[in-house]
Amino acid sequence: DGYEMGVPGRKVSIYTEGAWIALICDARIIKSTKGSNRLDDAMKILFEQFGKEGEGFSADDYWSVLEEVGGVSFQDIRTGLAEGTDNFEPYIKEALSVFGWKFSRKSGDPLLSTYGLRTMKQGDQQKVVDVYPNSPAANAGISSGMSIEILTTSELEKSLDVNIIDQFSSKKLAIFPDEKLYYAEFVVEKLNK
Repeated sequence: DGYEMGVPGRKVSIYTEGAWIALICDARIIKSTKGSNRLDDAMKILFEQFGKEGEGFSADDYWSVLEEVGGVSFQDIRTGLAEGTDNFEPYIKEALSVFGWKFSRKSGDPLLSTYGLRTMKQGDQQKVVDVYPNSPAANAGISSGMSIEILTTSELEKSLDVNIIDQFSSKKLAIFPDEKLYYAEFVVEKLNK
């Protein structure tokens, strides 16, 4: 549901996602109408048609009014973001460019971004505090609560070698990255025009 940090694989709350979707819709309307309409124009229409009488409106009503005001389809946003699990990144990048901003990924800790592994130092070991679902670390069998020792990052094989340590033994494991980024951080910069 997105309300707790402990919800596996949940990146943001539904409220944050709703705010991003509103921004994305506003940018699409502004771009398609060359600035003559905005999301607040659609909201005024919804209020006039439904709010004054105290009626609610359906999701179909909402998206229909957005398409009327914007003159373009919002089906990809509705099915992919509002009702689906598509990646927000390309939509955010496009929306922010409408407002004169550049949106890009920030390179960060490779354990987080490449392997989906969040650790906390405990002596000469690392305690695993979070593993991104379906990440290379998760697929290798690493889970929260394990103690690991980072051995090497092999450039030739492009793998992360770790020892999994429990109270009785240790086991060496190689974790191979995939093409995805996990726990990504982003930078927003004003474009110079």
